[in-house]
Amino acid sequence: MQVFLDTEFVDWNDPETDLISIGMVAEDGREFYAECTEFDLGKCTDFVTLEVLPLLGAEGVLQAGRNELKYAVFGWLATIPEPEIAVDYDGDWLLLARLLGQDMPANLTVTNVWESLDKQKLEDYFLLHTATRHHALHDARANRWAVPERR
Repeated sequence: MQVFLDTEFVDWNDPETDLISIGMVAEDGREFYAECTEFDLGKCTDFVTLEVLPLLGAEGVLQAGRNELKYAVFGWLATIPEPEIAVDYDGDWLLLARLLGQDMPANLTVTNVWESLDKQKLEDYFLLHTATRHHALHDARANRWAVPERR
């Protein structure tokens, strides 16, 4: 089952960037969203400070340190039969792999779906749902929406 993954992170140009938030949406509609409390605020780019950080901290959202976040993600993924991670940016996969480390499920695969996304549907998603870009869960939902033959 495809699981659409999106992450937000401190700095696009830093290969060792810190994870800020993670959103995943399975084909069947199940969702996971959490925010990491252990990232270096001082390393955030101006873009992240202006566009990403204001979207954090909603009531009821899991806010956790890396270790707790790792086990929450691992536990959620364990409920998905044959998960195939779908990303629009390979860095999302790298951040997930770094978070899970040696606990990465052996059956986890990844596909970059950027080229197959219907770009008009992607734009429509944000308009129709009044969703905010650069929020990991909203972006994961939009990608699921924009894959051909899916809604």
